[in-house]
Amino acid sequence: MNNVIDLGGEIYVLISFLEKYGVSSHTINNGTCRNRKRKTIFYEHFYDSINKKKIWLKYSSLPIQLINSHKLPPIQDLMEVVEKEEKNKTIDLIKSKLSFAFENGYRKFIKYYLGVFHEKEIIESYARTHSLFSNCLELKQFGIKIKEIFPEYIKFVGLQFQTKNIKSFYQKLLEYELSGHRAFIHKNYGTVREKYKLTENHLSKIAELYRDSKMLSGREIHEKLNLWAVKNGYSKVSLSAIKNVMANNEFQNRNRVYRNGCEWKKRIFDPFLLREKPEYNGTLWQIDGSRLQIPYLNKNKPGFLNYFVIYDVHSGKIVGYSIDKSENSNMIVEAIKMAVENCKYAPMEIVSDSTGGLKSTRFTILKEHLSLLGTQFRKHEHPRDKGQVERFVGSFQTTVCKNIDGYIGEGIKSRRVDARPSNKVIQEALKPSNLRSESELKELFPNLIDQYNKLKINDKKSPNLIFDLAQKDEYAPDVSDNDFTLMFWNRIHDYKIKNSMVLITEGSFRKQTYQYIIDDYDLRIKLNLSKVLVCYSKSDRSYIKLFDENENHIIDVKRTIPVPIVFRKKVKKESKKSQIIDSVVEQKVLSDKNQLYKQPETLDILFIKSKNNE
Repeated sequence: MNNVIDLGGEIYVLISFLEKYGVSSHTINNGTCRNRKRKTIFYEHFYDSINKKKIWLKYSSLPIQLINSHKLPPIQDLMEVVEKEEKNKTIDLIKSKLSFAFENGYRKFIKYYLGVFHEKEIIESYARTHSLFSNCLELKQFGIKIKEIFPEYIKFVGLQFQTKNIKSFYQKLLEYELSGHRAFIHKNYGTVREKYKLTENHLSKIAELYRDSKMLSGREIHEKLNLWAVKNGYSKVSLSAIKNVMANNEFQNRNRVYRNGCEWKKRIFDPFLLREKPEYNGTLWQIDGSRLQIPYLNKNKPGFLNYFVIYDVHSGKIVGYSIDKSENSNMIVEAIKMAVENCKYAPMEIVSDSTGGLKSTRFTILKEHLSLLGTQFRKHEHPRDKGQVERFVGSFQTTVCKNIDGYIGEGIKSRRVDARPSNKVIQEALKPSNLRSESELKELFPNLIDQYNKLKINDKKSPNLIFDLAQKDEYAPDVSDNDFTLMFWNRIHDYKIKNSMVLITEGSFRKQTYQYIIDDYDLRIKLNLSKVLVCYSKSDRSYIKLFDENENHIIDVKRTIPVPIVFRKKVKKESKKSQIIDSVVEQKVLSDKNQLYKQPETLDILFIKSKNNE
């Protein structure tokens, strides 16, 4: 019954279920409306998370009169029906998983038996048994009982372990859980042959070849090992025996760090400490960058933009971001700038990876200022140290970007089955005629971030709502206007003030000049001919801030508007003698660009007599 469900021991039904028993939809709508307005305790309900048009009604909250008048079934009967359906679903799940394991999933387990057996049928029989036990153990770990799994297991024939006793099956499953594929192989099978061929010198040479920085394949190791064996008087070894040695976990743990480097050691071998989730906003920010998997038109071919995000770990909200053609220090600083500007504070701690942009001079200056305010910077010791922001990248792509035209799927490193659309869809998206421009994509990105911040994942509150409801960490340092200026505005160090003003010239050949005059007479006396730190914003030229050598704020100086250029306007007035009167409105301006003040306006009317009047 698709219109009846069990949630936490309570039965919920759809409106369509009640309508089958003659209940009027008008009655239900009136009841649910009154419940939402808190005018009645009956008709408790909630909207379906996938289809908002569906309403689930709590069966026990329906009025007794309604149940009796329409002869609705007892709640116990509905619970039995739902329980029976759930049991059937469980059996279907067991059947599908075990069938796939027997038909296709066994292939990845063949490698464990290649070096021990030679007949194809026997190897496949062991691999199928191994595959079935692996899936049985997985089902058990998901809470499905052995007594439900066992009847389906014994239906398969040709396995290496067959029994009709559930206790024997349970014992074998425990043995497999402890010792893996060795649970199916007789303890003495093939040991004499392996001891005879593989000496300690063989194993040392295999380890040496495996550690080679060229990352030799199994066949290359096999070839080089046998050349070494013949040269030094040792017996040759089969490829399957070498693969069996390399598949050993202890061998991998000892040697793979030399083959794959410290990154593998951090991800797979080294332990890590679990960290508690922060209780407040601003306790911890994680920062990271990634490629936006929506191409744009870049010189008649597809190009990609990179984005950088600031992730508040408590709320899961993206509080700051930036986007550019490549990950660089400027976009990192711009993302942090947005986050600080939006929040009005800095976090207690920022966790990052080892990206190159964090080593730049500009970021180093920003880091020093934030550290003085009380923010601690930390590079992740283990990839899971900043796992929340990395999970954001996956969620952002699958829940937001996936719905955008032109999205080509996750990166090539992703192993998820549905990570990318078909090649046909990707090729269509990469056609120049279907690509957005760079500016269009940069305008789209803020909307995508906004969608993510409003998103409810698994019926949880949206990051925006969690952020708004949560309190700021009392130890997260507030950022004043002057602190913000020193961290994010452009700087001119040791600027010497002349004529009681500041001139900022920019562009090639100093095309643009911005003038800032100090109005206060006392400050003119104090600052003229002295050196100061000038901070200005390229996005807002209306004022600048002056600081002393210790970065103490002195004054804000407003911009002075340049004096307009002289213009002439001729007015032609006809008369009987065709006299020409030029009315000239002049504003006398000095040509020197360093002129400070506007001159008083004058009006000179010049009468020029014609030759006929002389």
